[in-house]
Amino acid sequence: MVLYRKERKKKNGTQKKKSSATSAPESSDLRAEIEKRACEIWLNEGGGHGMDLDHWLRAESELAALQLGRQREASATLLLLPVIDRRLCF
Repeated sequence: MVLYRKERKKKNGTQKKKSSATSAPESSDLRAEIEKRACEIWLNEGGGHGMDLDHWLRAESELAALQLGRQREASATLLLLPVIDRRLCF
């Protein structure tokens, strides 16, 4: 997940920038996770130089896919919850 500044339009048509890093308190945790995964990728590939950005982007991508998978699992679990038949409740 890449943290960029989001541009929002005001009612008068001008744009207002809002930083997503300040609105997400867990962003430092996310950065630490990305940093850790990028380091693991770097070590697995022999610790060479010049690929740091590629490792970082790959780590971001992997963690984003993992998070998306967790969200899908959670929504699928909600769909599997039994529906209570209100006619049986008195």
